[in-house]
Amino acid sequence: MLFNPLMKLGLAGLLLVCGATFAMSDNKNYAYQLQLKNCGGYYLNAIKLQKKKSGSSSWSTVQDFGFQEKDMTNGHSWCIDISSFGFKSGDQARLKAYIDSGNTVNCDGTNYGGTSDQKSRRSMKMAGTTLNNNDCRTKSYAYPLSSKCSSNGTRKYEGACS
Repeated sequence: MLFNPLMKLGLAGLLLVCGATFAMSDNKNYAYQLQLKNCGGYYLNAIKLQKKKSGSSSWSTVQDFGFQEKDMTNGHSWCIDISSFGFKSGDQARLKAYIDSGNTVNCDGTNYGGTSDQKSRRSMKMAGTTLNNNDCRTKSYAYPLSSKCSSNGTRKYEGACS
């Protein structure tokens, strides 16, 4: 579920963010899981978890997940548990994906490819996962970024995202 950008969470919640549009919990559904879905079948060079502290204007990298899986196939999702990365109430979190030949793209519900000729191509999206409603918490995964999850996002791209 997507909510208005820049909305703050309650004391018990964490902000669920991906790029410029924030997919996050409300004060009843505490978001500790990020779910990233590849809608375009892109090759990924790296994925970084970034944090912006409350009151700050800059993003810092919390974790570089590197090359967990080079080819994230069309429609494949990754679940990322951010509960152990020290996020506090009011902090923002986002994923930054490095695709193809090093182009970067923010993986949210509105941003598109990293180069000018990709503006019409949807590359990544964030699903609105929460502790109360997601598949990420109900399965065990060998690696933090290699998991297949269902998605409750909305916009479709070539039948890959639902």
